[in-house]
Amino acid sequence: MSDSSYEILCSSCRAAIPSTAKVCPQCGHALGRSVPPTPTFAAPPALIPPAGAITPGLLADGSRAYGGFWVRVGATFVDTLIVGVPLYLLVRTFGHLALVFLVLVWLYSPLMESSRSQATIGKIVFSLIVTDTSYRRISFGRAVARYFAKVLSGLPLYLGYGLVAFTPQKRALHDYIAGTVVLRV
Repeated sequence: MSDSSYEILCSSCRAAIPSTAKVCPQCGHALGRSVPPTPTFAAPPALIPPAGAITPGLLADGSRAYGGFWVRVGATFVDTLIVGVPLYLLVRTFGHLALVFLVLVWLYSPLMESSRSQATIGKIVFSLIVTDTSYRRISFGRAVARYFAKVLSGLPLYLGYGLVAFTPQKRALHDYIAGTVVLRV
């Protein structure tokens, strides 16, 4: 017995109509037997920060603000004044004994960049932070790798630093090696 072999009654005019009809041929009443839409489940809402929350490096249009070449040069200059000048004076005054302070100097960048501030004092002055490529805080190990990779950035005439001016995410060679990004806050 096929589906069209029996009849139903229209709820409006009570006329006999085929079971496959969507509209009563007598009165034009819609029978309302359409297949209900399949329920769709909405994807979970994107993680949207609460109103007033600051998302580091995120512009109003949703793009990222990366730390460019000159602002990073300025931050390095401030860090050199804060760390380099006292180290130079200690080496001139105490000679080889100042090598102990050299250990503190190389710990300065990794400790600061892996800390809650995610930046050295120079980067804080210029509103920069260091993140991984997923825009999360970096670990101390990654910060140490980034620090020592700066040697490679400086070897061939500082060309590794020059990459900042030409790459879309403003990353230097040591950023590529360590998997980091410098963002403007």
